[in-house]
Amino acid sequence: MDLQVRDVELESAGRSRIGADLLETLTAMFNPLPSIALLPLALIWFGLGDNSVIFVLVHAVLWAVALNTFAGQLSKMTEGAGTVLDNLLIYVTSCTGWGKVHDTAEWPVLLLGKAGGALKGDQHFRAANGNLSSALLTVANIFGAGLKTIGKGSGQTSTELSGLRVA
Repeated sequence: MDLQVRDVELESAGRSRIGADLLETLTAMFNPLPSIALLPLALIWFGLGDNSVIFVLVHAVLWAVALNTFAGQLSKMTEGAGTVLDNLLIYVTSCTGWGKVHDTAEWPVLLLGKAGGALKGDQHFRAANGNLSSALLTVANIFGAGLKTIGKGSGQTSTELSGLRVA
């Protein structure tokens, strides 16, 4: 199986390269920010009232909706015997499991796509007290990195996430 990291061109789906680049840039800038961190800025811009709350709530859901829309478009684009989404992998995570206390015990990881048939699809993994690096190690090795370990300090692991790979 030939897996490669590649840029998905959206022109064939009727989307512009400028739009894709804009979405990527805005997501990289604003998605990592917890919504509550924008509250002081919202209060400065909009003052006390509903507009500040609406701004924070929109930020809280916007990135999930944008990712879902993007994945939906990729699932409609045919490529070979499957779809573009079948042939790629989108790796999404957060900087903390629970932002209120910056908990690192259960980091969320979302894997969209099947990486050209190397990954099982339509599964949810929850590793209570697991190590986020296990998911990253699995993905890196699926793409041919050949790593024995990944991470540093308490984030270091040599165990891949079980049940993710196609046997």
